[in-house]
Amino acid sequence: MKEKDPVAWTKAEKTREALRAATGGRESLETALDRERRRLMRANEIRLERYERAAAGWAAIWPRVNRQNSNLPLSISYRNLIAAAEGVLPYEP
Repeated sequence: MKEKDPVAWTKAEKTREALRAATGGRESLETALDRERRRLMRANEIRLERYERAAAGWAAIWPRVNRQNSNLPLSISYRNLIAAAEGVLPYEP
């Protein structure tokens, strides 16, 4: 089973919490909104960490991949790039 997308989950489930808090007055609503904002910030940090890890892996192999493909026809170079990417970049359909 695919892991829940933290941003989508936060938006769908936790926004309701803020709306329910609106009936508790301004202070309750502000507290709930602050909590939601912090959750979204953490979800964004997780998302950015995934991109940073992927970029670091690709940067590490790029010089070798680039050298290997520099004099090859585009069709072969393209296949080599895909194969290299599959080894280091995450696949999330």
